[in-house]
Amino acid sequence: MTKKRLVEIEDILALKFVGDPQIKGDMVLYTVTTMDEAKNGYNSVIRLRELKSGTDCQFTVPPVNEKTIREHTPRWSPDGQKIFFLSNRNGREQLFVIGANGGEARQISDVKDGIVNPSWSPCGKFIAFGMKEPKTEEQKNPDVKYIRRLRHKMNGVGFMDERRRHIWILDVNSGEVSQVTKGDFDVVTPAWTPCGSKFVFATSVEPDADLRYIPDIFAVDKDGGNMVKLTSGLGPSGSPSVSPCGKYLAYVGHEQGEKGYPDPKLYVLPLTGGERVDLTANFPRPLGSGVGSDARADRGSAEPVWKEDSSGLYFVATVGGDANIFFASLDQKVFEVTSGEQSVTSFTVEAGNLVCVINQVDNPGDIFSVSGGVSSRLTNVNEDFLAGLKISMPERLQFKSTNDAEVEGWILPPV
Repeated sequence: MTKKRLVEIEDILALKFVGDPQIKGDMVLYTVTTMDEAKNGYNSVIRLRELKSGTDCQFTVPPVNEKTIREHTPRWSPDGQKIFFLSNRNGREQLFVIGANGGEARQISDVKDGIVNPSWSPCGKFIAFGMKEPKTEEQKNPDVKYIRRLRHKMNGVGFMDERRRHIWILDVNSGEVSQVTKGDFDVVTPAWTPCGSKFVFATSVEPDADLRYIPDIFAVDKDGGNMVKLTSGLGPSGSPSVSPCGKYLAYVGHEQGEKGYPDPKLYVLPLTGGERVDLTANFPRPLGSGVGSDARADRGSAEPVWKEDSSGLYFVATVGGDANIFFASLDQKVFEVTSGEQSVTSFTVEAGNLVCVINQVDNPGDIFSVSGGVSSRLTNVNEDFLAGLKISMPERLQFKSTNDAEVEGWILPPV
């Protein structure tokens, strides 16, 4: 039996982090991120796992480089024949496409600014993404920095330029890129409608958006025309998606104006007209994973996902110190999908098959499949390393605070 030792600060460099699972049939793509102390950065690759056989192999093989290489955001094409992913293997981060059976990846974009939130069109011929507008000649070589917006700096970014982020479409075959939305606003989380003729997205088009930022959900045609506001502006709205049947818009938000930290709700709005419904009205828990916050390495999404029959949505919610997956039906009933002292950071669903990333207090995270409320581990990327460490397991306690509110705490005993 191997003698265990205490954790040392350098041990963090040996950890591996999985993330962003994407299921298609019997296959699951996911990312593995490692740290490179010598290059002072992170490397990430995409792996492919076959659920039935358990076969697991590295799917992308980036070239050896003097800098770290991040390959991430893998997405299956609608027909399952191709996969796109983002990589900085050739310098700037660009979109690449590779066949589902592997082979050589082909770079299909050549843009100068970062690509965010890429997604396949329902027909599989186009990829939509968010990107800033090109720099003007004045912006390329500025002698003086003009600050005309209240929101002009950001942690980890520094000074931001005044260019707006909009929706762009890339033709997968030709590589041609065209801009969809235009105007003095930023587009957040664009999503295709099932028919592929429109997008839904969140933004604020108000003149005082920097001062009073309350984004609404809008719809716009694929060619950029007929931009229509769908929500009422009573509070911030985001994470829009249209049901597979095309009848409903789902989004996350609240209706308490500019309040910073009310619990977000999951709303559904009939696209043909009618009142919005709060699917989580009887579920007094905050949506999203509040566990770990910005200490996570998973780039995947925990945003609500429609069930394929349009009967409701899967979502992540935080209950105390845990974050699990739930399902909300259109008749406002909420069911628990996963349970336990754990944190789900991202998940993917197809044909009732659910795969997710689960973090636990003694494990930075692994890929799990979920069936009938039972989670089955698919990976164990840190097993050998963690087996040699003495790890302190926190002890949960509860106590009452002001107005008899129940508060949770944890004691971390010495090892």
